[in-house]
Amino acid sequence: MGLTGASLALSAFGASAVSKVRKPYNILIIHTDEHNFRTLGCYRRTLPEKEALIWGTPVVETPYIDSIADRGLVADSYYCASPICGPSRASFVSGLYPMDTGVIENDVRIHQDIETFATALQRAGYSTGYIGKWHLDGLQDEIIKHMEEKTGKPARNMYAAPEYYTGWVPPERGLGFEDNRYMFDCWHGKKVVSDPDGRNPEMFYPTEIGDEKTFMTDWLSDRTVEFIEQHKNEPFCCMVSIPDPHGPDLVREPYHSMYKNAPFEVPYTGKKDPKTAPAWARVTGSKPGDKDDIYFGMVKCIDDNVGKMLKKIDDLGLTDRTIVLFTSDHGDMRGEHGRQNKGIPYEASARIPFVIAAPGLIPAGIRTDVALNTIDFKPTLLSLLGVSAEKPSEGRDASAVLRGEPVSKDWKNLIFSRSPAVRQGTAWLMVTDGRYKLIASPVEPIWLIDLKKDPAELVNRAVDPELAPVRIRMAKALLNYAETYNDPNLPLGKMRASLEEAGL
Repeated sequence: MGLTGASLALSAFGASAVSKVRKPYNILIIHTDEHNFRTLGCYRRTLPEKEALIWGTPVVETPYIDSIADRGLVADSYYCASPICGPSRASFVSGLYPMDTGVIENDVRIHQDIETFATALQRAGYSTGYIGKWHLDGLQDEIIKHMEEKTGKPARNMYAAPEYYTGWVPPERGLGFEDNRYMFDCWHGKKVVSDPDGRNPEMFYPTEIGDEKTFMTDWLSDRTVEFIEQHKNEPFCCMVSIPDPHGPDLVREPYHSMYKNAPFEVPYTGKKDPKTAPAWARVTGSKPGDKDDIYFGMVKCIDDNVGKMLKKIDDLGLTDRTIVLFTSDHGDMRGEHGRQNKGIPYEASARIPFVIAAPGLIPAGIRTDVALNTIDFKPTLLSLLGVSAEKPSEGRDASAVLRGEPVSKDWKNLIFSRSPAVRQGTAWLMVTDGRYKLIASPVEPIWLIDLKKDPAELVNRAVDPELAPVRIRMAKALLNYAETYNDPNLPLGKMRASLEEAGL
């Protein structure tokens, strides 16, 4: 546990840098959706070849995201509090576990009395803005009702009649993001048409694909560049939330064809015997290269747009006092373990990218394997900036970790995650320290995985006598978490009993 590589040599730099800050830092948060960390060069470069090239020889080159890593820190053990859109996003902005945000599944509204990091920054004098997918306003029922009134026909879901899409979040529900003109609840369309100044945007059905100005990723990035320009003379915090590379797997040219003929392979973990899969990760099957070429294209389009945003910051002379974070809400299995999408505790689903640069605050070119969680972001960011919160967070202040300093003696190097909804057959609770991972289920025995010796997560070592101390420690910690935060998965089936037994 701790710092790796050049971080040890540079740790002293971060310790004194904060006192030298002359002007407030700006913050740019680039947040994607359903992003497998292996698609980023800054993660592949330290993985064994078998893990880095999980889909065979094709790779996406991501020089702009990698440049953030080169100027700052890569977190190798960063996990979401729940690997699904809404709950993860709620924990990220609030510093609270999903249960205390009101969002334990998708399409529900976050508690409106929550203090987000944007609330605290706005109070401290920052101009705050949010651009893109929010997924925390619970507008689905309202959208469906609106569609049905307009069409006079039943609407199956919020995507049934996109021409009547009304998912823009009103200003009074921006939760600290003062400029939320382009904050929408949940939409995965691929085309947005607006006035030249970005006003009066109209979204289109996902099968309609925009061009370099109207494709969703490009359009959101252009609005971000405009926000930066508008607020260049004052401290700002801008979060842009790009709905890709979440499905539908569609992207504009040239990205659509960029990896068309690449020799994709089924991940080797996807070839395992389905009978060996635990209840919380039943095999659903994956075809060779199941739209992986399009997924890679979406990632490449994202990286090019990251370059556009970084160039704007640099052109304005703001690079040295702008914190830039690249992260996501959860991962995407992309055929690993015979699965697609997210919602399970395997690394490809629950572990997410976290790449941050902050000149003068975070040393350049370091990595950490300290276990971090989405609930840690709010207290960590505010601590780095010297901004106070009025309401407590359930996450930890990891600013010392980001500065390259050794963790304190009282640091508990454990993070917790949970299944997105309360369903007995597939529910789970998870704890990890980045090396070991323990997963509890209400319907079957505990799993314990050694991520160092078994990065593929194929071997259950819960009954291995050698790891009994690890199992006991982690089971007790997971039970304590579930009791402390009233996790509704704990009472399901044999969940409590299995944790109590594993902790003996």
